[in-house]
This record gives sequence, structure tokens and C-alpha cells, in this order.
Amino acid sequence: MALESLADTLGVTLDRIDYFQTLRDLRNKDIYTGSSHVSDTQALEAVEEACRLAADTKRWLESRGSRTAG
Repeated sequence: MALESLADTLGVTLDRIDYFQTLRDLRNKDIYTGSSHVSDTQALEAVEEACRLAADTKRWLESRGSRTAG
């Protein structure tokens, strides 16, 4: 799923999408340079945000299923 589509599908704010885009850019930088550009604290925050996004996605899917299920 393209990050930008999250605004229209899940209602994710543009600031939050920019945050995930920044993480993606840092990951790519780490892959290609072989060095780390993220602190342990930032990594933990990223995991928490990813879990939050997964929960938002699950709720969205469940709400769509309940609308079409009956």
C-alpha cells in the first residue's frame, strides 16, 4: 500500500504519513550506506507507531466487513 493512500483510506493525517515516509527514507539510507541513522529511542517509537497503524488498519477492515456482511 502506498503511504499516500493512507489519508484517503484510513484517514491518517499528512503529518503522520510524512513521519512514515521519513522512516522509509532512513531505512533506505541505512541499507545503501551500511550505517545506522536511527537511535534506539527512534526505533522503539517507530515500532510503536507501526503497531498503532496496524491497529488502525485492523479496525478499518473490521468496520468495512461489518458493513458488507449482512
